[in-house]
Amino acid sequence: MSYKVIRNFSDLNDRSAKEPNGHFYTVGEKYPREGYIPTKQRIQSLTTTKNTCGEVFIEEIKVTKPRVKKSRVGDVDGRTDE
Repeated sequence: MSYKVIRNFSDLNDRSAKEPNGHFYTVGEKYPREGYIPTKQRIQSLTTTKNTCGEVFIEEIKVTKPRVKKSRVGDVDGRTDE
């Protein structure tokens, strides 16, 4: 599942030598970044106010499939076999 960042934050659970204070996400970015797999608990804390800041930081990206127009059998060129 993918999420969109709705409030800037540093992910303190995603630290590295390059980012010792955690990976910084800005509004509009996709969460999680490539190469990082957060726990279910981390996702829950960022999608609700049940975290130390009391703020929602990410929301789920809802993917909708495009609707496909169905054609009748034999309706390839606009004609039907009747």
